[in-house]
Amino acid sequence: MLQDTSRKTFLSLDKRLKNGDGLQDLVKRVQKDNQLTGFIREFTGLPENSFFVVISDTACLTLNSSSASVATRLRMMSTDIIKEINNREHSTYKELKVQVRPMYTKKRIKHAALRKISHSNAALLRETAEHVSNPELSRILMRLASHERHEKGKEKD
Repeated sequence: MLQDTSRKTFLSLDKRLKNGDGLQDLVKRVQKDNQLTGFIREFTGLPENSFFVVISDTACLTLNSSSASVATRLRMMSTDIIKEINNREHSTYKELKVQVRPMYTKKRIKHAALRKISHSNAALLRETAEHVSNPELSRILMRLASHERHEKGKEKD
């Protein structure tokens, strides 16, 4: 269903851009969506960049949020949001849909730091690697054992 909705939106956008006024219509729609986002943010008191309007059709308003808790808060307040928007904008929205999707960011996600294992676990892995008949498994176990945590005051084996 979601894929079908986005496909219809893309097709209608493609048709609008083919005739001369398509780009102007698109700019007006983006401005309207940004105004609705600002109004909803002001009305709900939610932080900036926590959600944004994706599609504002005549009957349904669709929002994206990167946080499940923000999406839940928006869903809980949906009837009040719709009433307030309809009163203020003289529109006819009947439904508010909230989708949880990660926001696009250029920041690189940091991977978890490599965890070190205790001396006793490393010794157990080395011992097991010596007795395993599969050479690939033995190599992997030795590699895991090399991630031993070295405690202060203790020497390496």
